[in-house]
Amino acid sequence: GFHFDNWKKIGTEFLVRAGFRIEGKTLYLEAYVYYVNQAKSILAKTYKGTTTDARLMAHYFANDTILALTGKPGYFTSKIAVSTNRAGGKSKEIYVLDWDGANPRRITFTHNISISPNWSPDGNTIAYTTYTYHKNRHQMNTDLLSYDLVSGKRFLLSWLPGINSGAAYSPDGKYIFLTNSNNDSHDIYRIDADGKNRTQITHGRLGQLNVEPNVSPDGKKIAFSSDRDGSPMIYTMNIDGSGVKRVTFAGNYNSSPMWSPDGKKIVFSGQDILKKHKPFDVFIMNPDGTGLERLTTATKKDGTPATNEFPTFSPDGRQILFVSNRTGNNQLYIINADGSNERRLTFDSYDYYSPKWLWK
Repeated sequence: GFHFDNWKKIGTEFLVRAGFRIEGKTLYLEAYVYYVNQAKSILAKTYKGTTTDARLMAHYFANDTILALTGKPGYFTSKIAVSTNRAGGKSKEIYVLDWDGANPRRITFTHNISISPNWSPDGNTIAYTTYTYHKNRHQMNTDLLSYDLVSGKRFLLSWLPGINSGAAYSPDGKYIFLTNSNNDSHDIYRIDADGKNRTQITHGRLGQLNVEPNVSPDGKKIAFSSDRDGSPMIYTMNIDGSGVKRVTFAGNYNSSPMWSPDGKKIVFSGQDILKKHKPFDVFIMNPDGTGLERLTTATKKDGTPATNEFPTFSPDGRQILFVSNRTGNNQLYIINADGSNERRLTFDSYDYYSPKWLWK
């Protein structure tokens, strides 16, 4: 039904034609994508659901379109785990959201502080850090727990005195890497996914920080933040703790490293020492520290620099989700991995912290 020559004249590459019909409570969506230069269809599909499934059906169509164009699935049905204060009061709870911030589902009810969620590779479990009261010690402690989204059960994974945080799963889901504090030192440890068999990975000196481990997609490397040379910077090491290499040398404070799904990039939060207000921005680089690029910069209403932090890659590696306080609250934003097409996802009065995008 298209006169493709007319579309070619104005530089159109692809055309989408879609229509829907409703029969009772059943919704049918017929969608087609055409490649204009060759005047051919590259996607033709009918989607069937209930009348309440319109949004989900549109997301499936978007996924299929991306797959047809690039050979890789889209992320439009993916999920995000995040810590937020949307439950009210001063507490922070863990929620699961659609990738665009819709359909929030609360999974913790601690009524205190639950932070730093992270997904297991199969998407069935979320590990997180929260304050737990220990009767035998008569005190609160910062413990690492997991929540099974299928069964609804919770498990205590690490409860050593001090801080147990920063959970990162190995790609095969067998291990969790986390930070334990001990005598004012913060070191990275490996435990089994059920919390057993603790192995120390870093051996920092007293007072040193070795935190925020993130495992490479091939399971061979760990990126982490450490202040072993002064200010916190990004380092990489082999999965067993050997071969430590510093990969950032700029800025005042670098944190929250995360590998891209193909392992070719690392994204992190960096504090620019040259700016008076020292905000954090999102940076991307090659795993060896070369090719460093700043992806974000923004100002608040009063003109002061905004903070942009907690970056996390989309499942296809093309997008980066992060948190920014440019509106006064910590809201979720998304940006292309090359720094283009930045846009806001959440439009509410809540605050969000440490989002993690599920790669499943």
